[in-house]
Amino acid sequence: MYGIQQKTYALKSTAKLFKDLNTLAKDATFHNATTVYPVTNTDDFYRLHAYFSKHHLEVIQRLSNNLELKSYRIANGTISNNILEIRWPLGVPLPSTPETRHDILTWHLLNRSHIFLRNDANNIEPLNSIEALDLDKVLELTKQYATHKYSTLQYMGVHTIYRRFDATRGMDYQLHLNFRETGKFASISQTDMLMKSFQVIKPLGRVEVVPSPYVTESTRIAILIPTFEHQVEYAQDFIKHYESTCMRDTDPFRDIKTLALDLSAKYKADGSRIAWVSIRLRPTLSDSVPDDHVMLNSLYGHNEILSIAVADLALPKIGLESLVLMASNSITFKPDFLNRVRMNTIQGFQVYSPIGFMLYPCRLASFCKDCESCDVSQGSGYFDKWNYDVISFYSRDYVQARKLVETSLPIMRMDTDIERLFTRADKSINNILDMFVSSKLSVHILRGVEPNLRYGGGIRHFVDKQRRENGNSLTLPKCLATTSDVSDRNSNSKSLPEPLIGSSQRKCIHLASRKQIGDAIIRYEDKRIRIK
Repeated sequence: MYGIQQKTYALKSTAKLFKDLNTLAKDATFHNATTVYPVTNTDDFYRLHAYFSKHHLEVIQRLSNNLELKSYRIANGTISNNILEIRWPLGVPLPSTPETRHDILTWHLLNRSHIFLRNDANNIEPLNSIEALDLDKVLELTKQYATHKYSTLQYMGVHTIYRRFDATRGMDYQLHLNFRETGKFASISQTDMLMKSFQVIKPLGRVEVVPSPYVTESTRIAILIPTFEHQVEYAQDFIKHYESTCMRDTDPFRDIKTLALDLSAKYKADGSRIAWVSIRLRPTLSDSVPDDHVMLNSLYGHNEILSIAVADLALPKIGLESLVLMASNSITFKPDFLNRVRMNTIQGFQVYSPIGFMLYPCRLASFCKDCESCDVSQGSGYFDKWNYDVISFYSRDYVQARKLVETSLPIMRMDTDIERLFTRADKSINNILDMFVSSKLSVHILRGVEPNLRYGGGIRHFVDKQRRENGNSLTLPKCLATTSDVSDRNSNSKSLPEPLIGSSQRKCIHLASRKQIGDAIIRYEDKRIRIK
């Protein structure tokens, strides 16, 4: 990396770390080294690691003590810091103190274009446009401050940048920038860089309570469950789950349409019913779907735009005053989830888009044990923020937003209009959430994790089907990421589904956590070694 010096310390051939480490500790060159060689045995690796960890900790503690003494000198020792509450910057709360190790706010490393290790799922992600603009502004202000304070230094580039968000304080930046001396003391041939560190904070403004209309948990919800021909079994399973969860009874095994009608008649007295709306798709969309599609997180596969077609054609039969939950046939949920839908969906004010918990396909990948009713944990799944199948809204709000984007996305009034979705010029809208955002309707959009909403039913049905047809033999599907992959595996199809928008990996179901996959690899490697 430009402007960074990496120093190496060469050990003498006769050096023995277990007895010479105290002597080496007196050498400043040894302390400043990035690498030490040659290190030929495991014990020496651990000795060096333990020594440098202790040394760096002592340096940090020494610096912390010096800073504390300087802060006390502000009042010449006459006033206790407990009274002064010295903080930086003045008027901004101190960083929150974590109660457990799980609450520690981590610093994220970034450069001008990417952020590293933002979460457990991705090693590196590009900064979005807002984050990049924010960083550019912070960097520009820091350069202006540095030019004013260090008039003889010339800015040469970024060394490292760290960022941390504290919900009680704001956004903290640590910028380490490279400079070069240009004053009268600078030599003509000077090439060494000077690194200056700056801390920048963007404090939160005054916190205000947003006024919200009054809502209750007694509002009736109309749940839309889109289902393709190859997903009939999924929908049957969903209706059975819905009955046991919301209608509190068991149901005989019938086909999906008969099941819906029977349950509606059964609970007619309670005002609970299941209606059936049939939508005719073009033949190519009704063709048999490759097994690989089960690895995509959306029930629509590559064609998320069909969610808008479903809403357009179904809402006229529901009514303008209805609270609609656009759901998925591969989900399960608890009654508490429906209460949150009622409380978080407010007519003319707010749309609710929950982030459900995607269960790992344990029976398919064999990296974990199945537990559909377990609490949310790192070993059982993850919150899939790239799945937008489930969203709740009021019909009237949907109609108003839909009219605002009609010029770029024509409204579906008949089955035959669906063809126009696939020939549209504007591909920026791909699901109902996109539609609300693009319409700029004056309603809030609430996104939040929902532990009582679980995805993963499609994978379970796929595994059960394979076991029925092939016994215990399971074939691990490959997630289709691009249109070319689809053409390779479904050459008989007359037309291809649309490619995924953005990073294709975001639409692929994760098989397991990194820890579970790492443990499986280690077990496999150990087994291979024993065989040899």
